Amino acid sequence: MNAPVLWVILPLGVSIILFALGSWKKTSFIIAVSSSLLFTVLTSVIPIGTPLHIGSMNITITDSFPFLGRQFILTTNDLPILALVYGSLAFWLGAASIADTPKAFLPVGMMMAAFLTAILAVEPKLYAAIFIELVTLVSVLLLVMSGRTVGRGSIRFLVFQTLSMPLILYGGFILGQIESSQPQVELLSRATISFGLGFVLLMGIFPFHTWLPLIMEEANPYVASFLIYMFTLVNSIFINTLINRYEWLQASPEVHIIIATIGLIMILFGGISAVFQTHLGRIFASFALSEIGYTLITIGMPIEIGGSLFFALIIPRALSMAVWALGLAIIKNNYQSLNFTDLRGIFRHSPFAVSGLIIAQLSALGFPLLAGFPPRLPLWATIVEENLWIALILSIGTLGLFVSTARVALILFVGNSPAIPHNPENKIARWFTVVGILGILLLGIMPQIITPFVVRLLRMFQIMMP
Repeated sequence: MNAPVLWVILPLGVSIILFALGSWKKTSFIIAVSSSLLFTVLTSVIPIGTPLHIGSMNITITDSFPFLGRQFILTTNDLPILALVYGSLAFWLGAASIADTPKAFLPVGMMMAAFLTAILAVEPKLYAAIFIELVTLVSVLLLVMSGRTVGRGSIRFLVFQTLSMPLILYGGFILGQIESSQPQVELLSRATISFGLGFVLLMGIFPFHTWLPLIMEEANPYVASFLIYMFTLVNSIFINTLINRYEWLQASPEVHIIIATIGLIMILFGGISAVFQTHLGRIFASFALSEIGYTLITIGMPIEIGGSLFFALIIPRALSMAVWALGLAIIKNNYQSLNFTDLRGIFRHSPFAVSGLIIAQLSALGFPLLAGFPPRLPLWATIVEENLWIALILSIGTLGLFVSTARVALILFVGNSPAIPHNPENKIARWFTVVGILGILLLGIMPQIITPFVVRLLRMFQIMMP
């Protein structure tokens, strides 16, 4: 037995079983959620490379799995991110029935987690682009099934992600030439440009971001939010890993300045665009653009500072996006719309869904005493110390996000809309929402509880917490 089989092959097998079960909804639900929780627990109880004693047997989980001339390697340092992937997957799948997702959501969600794990495990790392394309194809299938037609957002998502693959692979080909000969400035420039264009398409960076608001409007908001969360998580780790793996990228101040500048632009653009949106799903997409911006800023920082902030932002973001997506799904199912004009004063009919949505949005904004605030505070402080003009631009973007949040709260809390929910909030929906809200509050009040986990995540880059 080896680690890639345990966290890649077995989840793929579970997804095939879920496909085969078809209309057996309850059985599929139990298998999907319990399997996700099992894969999460295994990251804590199964050591990699150390004998595991079970009675009279000694089982050693190796770290590598050869396949078609490539190696899939998962070490002990990778286990925390696997716990995050499968742990968050368990929450998303557990609330799937509440969100009225298509039947394929359970098997496709498990398949996506397996492929995303393969992206983190494959060596050479550049071949992850191929698995990103596989995840994209599966994701488009899910988007189409959750929407009425093949929308523009799904098509743009497929096109941009597909175009990123050859660019990243071409950059890897150039690196191969550099490794087999003396480094040349021209080859390094080509590789940098190829990687840069590939990552811009991969992460949905302006002006290739248009698929985010479109899929939030066209598809099931819960499904679209799940895809945005998963792609943002793994793609950002993939990019950060590559930058820290190649010395010429890590040592180039120009590369880090460009990445941080793009991140700042994304926060500014996300904040301004959020102000003018009148659709709750598109507002979620605007905040997602801002989250991408924060990720890029941490990647552009010196690794001693940016590394810890990069991982410290991940857990609050995962929780906030899940609770926010659940609130969107409940509102969409009950009122058949996410437009402001149809949702005035719905708090009196759907208090839990609205409360979860607003609190999650405030957390994503970085509001004090909520999960998103503690990791943003040192980030803001660092930026203020570096350059006040950059801090001013960041403040404008953050102000836009705040104004958007205030508008959403005003619409949902105030007014007397004739809209009546098709289905009242059930106990399961309330339970998931309350658990999510308590988690957001707990991480905001006691952020130190995730510090050991952040330190373990930092070992992926073999650095220590500053």
